Amino acid sequence: MKKIKKYFSCLFSTVLLVLIWAEFASAGAIVVVVNKDNNISKLSKRSLERIYKGKRTKWQNGAPVKIIVPAPGSREMQALLSAIGVSSEDALAKLHLKLVYQQKLSGEPPKMSSEEAVQAVAKDKGAIAVVDSDKASGNVKVIEVEGLN
Repeated sequence: MKKIKKYFSCLFSTVLLVLIWAEFASAGAIVVVVNKDNNISKLSKRSLERIYKGKRTKWQNGAPVKIIVPAPGSREMQALLSAIGVSSEDALAKLHLKLVYQQKLSGEPPKMSSEEAVQAVAKDKGAIAVVDSDKASGNVKVIEVEGLN
């Protein structure tokens, strides 16, 4: 009986590891997308930080920047936090609430999965999002951000 339990425990662990590996292996790189009509083609990491920290609120053409935040707990969220130097999701949420209170943001930025963010960016010329590269298609443009990955 102990051998059977040990066998199934080992089998379960192996299957779990394979599933976890498959999830990460199938995931693409993390990229930044804007609407295809946005004339920007690349950003510095500092510019991305300024956008997500509410210090840059307009594009070069004067249109408002509309940030979309990755879904909580996602790889995209972790990449964004690392890129902009924010310690946690809570710290980013508090920063955004402070910016809303100071009227530097019109409202708390929406939190979306990569799929949802790509759809939203495709519909909004001022939107920017951090997404999985496998989801970045349609009416969005992947822009280069120095040091994101």
